[in-house]
Amino acid sequence: MTGKNVSPPSPEGKRIPRPAIARKDRIAAVLLALVLVFALFSLAGERGFLSLIQMNKRRGDLASSVRDLEGDNARLSEEITRLRSDPGTIESLARTKLGMVRPGEVVFVFSDDGGEAGK
Repeated sequence: MTGKNVSPPSPEGKRIPRPAIARKDRIAAVLLALVLVFALFSLAGERGFLSLIQMNKRRGDLASSVRDLEGDNARLSEEITRLRSDPGTIESLARTKLGMVRPGEVVFVFSDDGGEAGK
């Protein structure tokens, strides 16, 4: 009869006992490996802790961007209201952006070259 913890016979015919790993030790090793794998995935996995930190930072950046865009939207809404209701605003834009003048007005154009226009 051959036991599980006994090696095959040596050339001299003697059986040498193998070192036995206890069942509890194997279970503990498997559990430790599972815990290590779980810890690795909880840190670096697709939904791990590091990914969560990056997503929270991204959410903060997006919230800031949304606030900026809401401010721009409010400013543009006010400008639309002024353009629809205030003729002075339209006139001011026509003069500054388009260089328009009223009939009979005289326009003076100054150069920025330091007075050396005639040279």
